Amino acid sequence: MLHSLSRLRFPLLDIQSYCILRSTVLVWISLVYLLLSSFIFNASVAVAENKQPVVIINSQVPYDHLSRSVLRSIFSMRLTRWADGTPIRVFVLPDDHAIHRRFSKRTLAVFPYQLRQTWDRAVYSGTGQAPVQIKNQQLMLEAVAQTPGAIGYIVDGNRAGGVRYVVLD
Repeated sequence: MLHSLSRLRFPLLDIQSYCILRSTVLVWISLVYLLLSSFIFNASVAVAENKQPVVIINSQVPYDHLSRSVLRSIFSMRLTRWADGTPIRVFVLPDDHAIHRRFSKRTLAVFPYQLRQTWDRAVYSGTGQAPVQIKNQQLMLEAVAQTPGAIGYIVDGNRAGGVRYVVLD
């Protein structure tokens, strides 16, 4: 048996060919890994982006339904008091936050940069103020729950006490 194997000629790789082959295989493995991880990441982002932001208000505010135009007026800081005279305190997430972009586009039907321009114009002209910026959804829930007349938004599913969920008319 040993004698028959010695007659077979196996092509041997020199060290340079071996290194090239090894690096090529590693590159292909890396590309496949990158492609799969990118696909998995994009799938999870797509699932998160399908969640619709909901408007939340302080539990003392007596509204369950608001129209898109009223919401636009509130979040553009043109409407500053509720019907009972309570000041409206508007809380928003940062401009670059995905939920803020989704809320602006889907709920208010305006681009985030348009909201920012409206706020900046009011602040710099001295005719109004910008909303209070909150870092994340948990802090948004706490701020709206603790502030009389407050309004904000979160992704549906983060339910908590002290706030009411507004239905868009």
